[in-house]
Amino acid sequence: MAESLMIAILLGLYEMITAGEAHHGYHTAHAGGVAAILCIRNSPLDLLAAVRGGLPLAWNGIVRVRTALSSSILTHDLLIRSSVLLERADVMLANSRDELSNLRILRYEARALNRELVTWQDAQVDHSKHTAIGCVNHGETNLVPATGLWPGRIDTYSDLYVATVWNTIRAVQLLLVDLVLNLSKAVNDNQDDAREQLDAHRLLQDIVSSIPYHLAEDLHGFLRDVDEKLNVMQPGRDVGGLLLMHPIYVVSKLLFVPPLMREYIRGCLAWIGESMGIGQASLFAKVSISMLNLVFRLRP
Repeated sequence: MAESLMIAILLGLYEMITAGEAHHGYHTAHAGGVAAILCIRNSPLDLLAAVRGGLPLAWNGIVRVRTALSSSILTHDLLIRSSVLLERADVMLANSRDELSNLRILRYEARALNRELVTWQDAQVDHSKHTAIGCVNHGETNLVPATGLWPGRIDTYSDLYVATVWNTIRAVQLLLVDLVLNLSKAVNDNQDDAREQLDAHRLLQDIVSSIPYHLAEDLHGFLRDVDEKLNVMQPGRDVGGLLLMHPIYVVSKLLFVPPLMREYIRGCLAWIGESMGIGQASLFAKVSISMLNLVFRLRP
């Protein structure tokens, strides 16, 4: 069973890497195979719940990750609860007859969950957090920067797994912030959303600051090239782009994100597709503004 599970996972990754417009969803068949082996429904939420519950024996020995992050059970719990709330919000917002009082309750729950995620971040030990190792100076403010050159700091992490967990949490928080802002528009009760807007600004900066770490072959060499105005990033390991593309795709979809940043993110996705050969990233880069209201919710 363990071998079958590993084969299904690897085939799914292969389909994501080779995805094209004619066969962009083939990886879902292998995701269904993983779900069947694990005896769960074919959804990321059920997979996360299975991992959190220590289910199944087939998973044991396949992947063992040592990480500096603390409270992994709490992390899974927060992600599961966020997914449930976001799915419930989709249903409620699609129902124009829902009472305003229900929308206010939903907004309260989204805000509370966002604060829990902030508390999780604050509780992490220092060596599991990002470290700023350089910065990119501001250039032409109306031009889309090249990949890795968004103005501001550049961060490093202890490893790609830790960086991916942080960006996944950040992407979920941004979805919650987006929900709060949309609910405030729907309720129209003049409540102050300043805290959520500040959260969004910080989260966006954190995600963008992690892009060079994921993509550059030599981060310190890239920083030296930036200082010398040699603005070409040499691609690193493909796994960096694979782990980065879903969180930044979430950013590219959110309409409260400044248009220039959304365009920059789409450029990064296109770069991952071209420079690292990951087909699904190229597809993500081609999603038009008119399609941004399609439900994604971190599903691959």
